[in-house]
Amino acid sequence: MDVVLVNGEVLRGCRSALRVSSERGGSLRQALRLAFIEDGRCHDTTLPIEAVRELRISSIGGRGAPRTVRVRPVPSLYREQAEALPTGLFELSALAGYAGPDDSQRSIGFESAYFGLALLWGGTIAQVFDNDFALAIAGEALLEGGRLRLPLMLHGRLTLSGSPRIERSARYEPSACVYYGDTADWRHLLEQGYELEPSYSVTDSSSYLVQSRELLQPGFRPFLFVEAGYVFDAGFDGSGRNPSVNAEDYNLPLLLSGGAGLPLWHWGTLSLAYRLMLLNLRTECPECPGKFVINNNDVHSAVLKIGWNL
Repeated sequence: MDVVLVNGEVLRGCRSALRVSSERGGSLRQALRLAFIEDGRCHDTTLPIEAVRELRISSIGGRGAPRTVRVRPVPSLYREQAEALPTGLFELSALAGYAGPDDSQRSIGFESAYFGLALLWGGTIAQVFDNDFALAIAGEALLEGGRLRLPLMLHGRLTLSGSPRIERSARYEPSACVYYGDTADWRHLLEQGYELEPSYSVTDSSSYLVQSRELLQPGFRPFLFVEAGYVFDAGFDGSGRNPSVNAEDYNLPLLLSGGAGLPLWHWGTLSLAYRLMLLNLRTECPECPGKFVINNNDVHSAVLKIGWNL
């Protein structure tokens, strides 16, 4: 098969001519991929569709005359479904923590479980091996043993299985190898949100190009996270450092946590974590009536969260 270009040049010995798309000037343009065999090796080249005039196929026409096939662009239909890449992280969560029974002598703990609400706000700040890493500020309200505590922390999250991406796709229907055959009907695509692009004045109606720009998100995107912060007391009886006979024993009330989670479809998340909280509670001193003593409570717990994307 010979390929005749618009400038009159003839490329001989072409094995196949396939309609493709190539990016030029930030947009997809129609093109032809031509395959050749030279010196026993295969190679191909891609030319803009407007640079090719016709294909001449030998030994097909009557009396061995070559058959000439005109090459023209095809109608192009386009649909835009891409939203902005999701980079924000804004969640409201309900949580439950289990820390085992309280076996302290002064009953400074709580009955096995605590509950609360959490609010998280942040966004993606980096890509780690094509995975999103997000940093957020998180605040919680925890109720343990009738005492309200308010942790404020930093939350770091690494989402696995790839990041969301916007992808532009293109395909030829019914085939990328049809030239001036039966008319291909593309009108049904208009009902699916596609629009006809006024890209070429003369077209070949035997095929059409379907283009779309869509947001692709992996369906299974587990994530790992860590949290670290400070636990504020909400003014309950026994909160704070003073008055006490051992104020120097007051621990810095910190929170450290790490775990894993999964998205729940597109509306929320489910996560499970290990958490360490360094808490304090003032109680009456049994050896010195009328005075108070600080008790340290290092809480090791498992925390289950169900979050809603806001």
